[in-house]
Amino acid sequence: MRSTWREVRREAARFDSGVLSGLGPAGTPVSVRCSPRLDSERRVLLIDDPFPVVPGAASILFHRHDQQLWSLRSCLISGLLIAKGEQWIFRPRRFTPGMGVGGLGSYVRLLVNGRKATNRYLAAAGLPRPRAVWEDVEELLRLAASPELR
Repeated sequence: MRSTWREVRREAARFDSGVLSGLGPAGTPVSVRCSPRLDSERRVLLIDDPFPVVPGAASILFHRHDQQLWSLRSCLISGLLIAKGEQWIFRPRRFTPGMGVGGLGSYVRLLVNGRKATNRYLAAAGLPRPRAVWEDVEELLRLAASPELR
């Protein structure tokens, strides 16, 4: 947990807000923007924002990028959401670096792990790997570059 908190503290402090995901009262997934504050003494994130999420397993995605979607920086913190009066306490359990966090290794991990996760999903669903129809992609690129769309 010590190294997890160190990463959480370093990365969460870089963002003004994040997207909290958990379960809503009806048991369905809910995602809401929130503004967590670090409580280094208790090693938790404090959230004052009201939202329709029930206590339990949750995650907070922090991310940002420029208008062209470059300079992406992201991380996901998984943990436990606890209600304490009007305030929520988020106890981090796992830190997952995203793009822009962890250097070149994070990009390689994303590619390798993404491919493995895709293969597991397709195998479990009994689906073949989809094939890209490159002619359609090229046509979409031509359309996007046409002056009529600008």
